[in-house]
Amino acid sequence: MINLAICDDSAIERQLLEKIVNSLLNEKGIEFKISSYNNGRDLMKAYQKEKYQLIFLDIMMEELNGIDIGKLIREQDYDAEIIYCTSSQDFLLASYEVFALGYVLKPYDVFQIDRLLEYYFYKHVIDTAKYL
Repeated sequence: MINLAICDDSAIERQLLEKIVNSLLNEKGIEFKISSYNNGRDLMKAYQKEKYQLIFLDIMMEELNGIDIGKLIREQDYDAEIIYCTSSQDFLLASYEVFALGYVLKPYDVFQIDRLLEYYFYKHVIDTAKYL
């Protein structure tokens, strides 16, 4: 089972991404759990109790931005994969500082998210052959 988190201060964007990821993983027959957060502080508080293997993280949020949150995650976990989801290309280079798996521009491209999920499966040796 994959334990995922989605963190975005926009409820609409958060729900849309959750719907996309939910649909893609269900199509593949992958077991998963998605937890959603509207700010980085709540994500980090939950992260103390429950580690996530894959995190979809908005960058432009109030208080802590996604890059800062990514750095906090990396201080305690190098195994978690982070996919940044944002409406700006301005943070692309900064995403390399936290070794992000991907960088998705809004509005979401379902095909791009699917490719990133496939790359995640490949990188983490999840046997998807039986699901495809």
